[in-house]
Amino acid sequence: MNPSPTATRLAVFSTAILISMSAYLPWVTVVSGLGMSSRSGLDGGGDGVYVLAIGLTLGFIALVAGARVTGVAAILCGLLALGVAWLDGNDIATGVADRRGAFVAVGLGGGLYLLAFAGALSLIAGIMLLAEFRRQGDRGRAA
Repeated sequence: MNPSPTATRLAVFSTAILISMSAYLPWVTVVSGLGMSSRSGLDGGGDGVYVLAIGLTLGFIALVAGARVTGVAAILCGLLALGVAWLDGNDIATGVADRRGAFVAVGLGGGLYLLAFAGALSLIAGIMLLAEFRRQGDRGRAA
């Protein structure tokens, strides 16, 4: 049974919400003898601003555009979200390696994990939406 384009567009819209939410969640957490601190993607004008723009743009497109445009946008936004998650995660991991021996523990926050997860879901939903669009077009030509 194939999913309907409406259900797949709803999945794309849901991934847009998850991408937008990830900007507000912690991207990095630091634990030291003085306590615990975390920073979201939006703290200090970080990359969370871009992530929020990606999520809002994808959500808008999913609501107003056709299946083909929504599918392409979902793929592109998913790739962008995965790229930001990978680059920022790599920056944090590199920063942790540079500070070995200090009395702090630095780790990736849940926001980056959610961003990567939502980006992958967006990519998958976009591919599914384009496949369903193509399948419907093939049926239309055969009739």
